[in-house]
Amino acid sequence: MFLNESLTLKTLHNWIPLSSGTSIASHPSTSTDPKPEARGYIYLPNISPNSTAYDLPTPYEIAIDRHNDGLGYMMSVFHQLHCLSYLAQHFQQGYGGVELTEEVAHHSAHCFSYLRQGITCNADTTLEGKTEAGPGEGSEHECVDYDALLEWANENGGYRWRTALLPDTAVL
Repeated sequence: MFLNESLTLKTLHNWIPLSSGTSIASHPSTSTDPKPEARGYIYLPNISPNSTAYDLPTPYEIAIDRHNDGLGYMMSVFHQLHCLSYLAQHFQQGYGGVELTEEVAHHSAHCFSYLRQGITCNADTTLEGKTEAGPGEGSEHECVDYDALLEWANENGGYRWRTALLPDTAVL
């Protein structure tokens, strides 16, 4: 995957928009892919900032549309995909000889820790056996309906002037 930047971008085209400050439209091979609607943020219109009804953490203030702000949350799955994208992109840059900054080191450390927490919190107990493709490849997992999750996130997302969260051709 990291043999060249073009191959990496093609492989990660659905993760790149989740990485802050990155525009997939700037890369020719991915310029037709839609940008995420809400970058993983969802808007809950019936939640007040001091509500204790659902034991939710303090919400972010997010853009609901071009003119209005409201209270919202980021779904962990999209934060995790952001971290995966961020690490892959900066690994590619480092592999290509780009000197990485102190900010990249701190953000990467956060992402490794955050992904570790996500993996251990949602520990997949699938029993993997030997396969010709390699360890874990081809194992059957019981998964969340990711398409339904994306549909719900887009229906409840902020930043409504953007297009759908991920393209139909996303490869996760």
